[in-house]
Amino acid sequence: KSSAADDDDDDGDKSLLIRQLEPGDETLLLDPPRAVADPYGWLRDESRTSPEVLEYLTAENKYTRELTEPLEPLRGQLYDEMISSLQETDHSVFVPDSDGNYYYYTRTIQGFSYKLHCRAPIPNDDDNDYSWDKSPDSPVLPGEHVYLNENELAKGQSYCAVSSVRISPSSKLFTYAVDLTGDEVYSIVVQNVQTGETIIDASTTTVPCDSQVVWGNDDTSLFYLTQDDAHRPYRVYRRLLPSSTTE
Repeated sequence: KSSAADDDDDDGDKSLLIRQLEPGDETLLLDPPRAVADPYGWLRDESRTSPEVLEYLTAENKYTRELTEPLEPLRGQLYDEMISSLQETDHSVFVPDSDGNYYYYTRTIQGFSYKLHCRAPIPNDDDNDYSWDKSPDSPVLPGEHVYLNENELAKGQSYCAVSSVRISPSSKLFTYAVDLTGDEVYSIVVQNVQTGETIIDASTTTVPCDSQVVWGNDDTSLFYLTQDDAHRPYRVYRRLLPSSTTE
């Protein structure tokens, strides 16, 4: 061990567990098998509210933007080249439900950053005609219903991530997990597929949730992962839906 680590061992290793000190101090960072100095340890702020840290990061970002400003034309050119190789208005593979009543799929539309989640009745064998004209306003399949438009969720938000869009066993409800802050803590939403009625709102999520959510054997319960203080998967929770949703 280094002499600094030996000194801290005499204090019960308490200073090794606390990285945030006054600016300029070299916080000791545990890096087994020995301790090394971390000159940026004071930037660690779990609350993300320290004015001093935020001011420092703002200044660093401003400096980076000024330094890389001459690269802006090249950045735009590379973006246009990459986009030109993509078919922006497209759809995913059709996935039938277990009852054989609906196809489920997602759509992407040129000019929009997020997906549309759709379903359409599975046509009879005699009427299985796929004739989409590839226009963004046309339904991919007859009877197409958009039950979740991620672009609507993202309106007015600086960040939006949607995960675990799942249809319930009865095909009447769907759930998804959404993160609107970027901290990778998700909230659970449950809605009616056909009407869009909200059964569980994101604001009612009281336990930090991982991005994974699944239905139970019926429409009455959900299972999801919670997180510990380090945002690691921690426990499996079950959430019961209001009884009225099964009527």
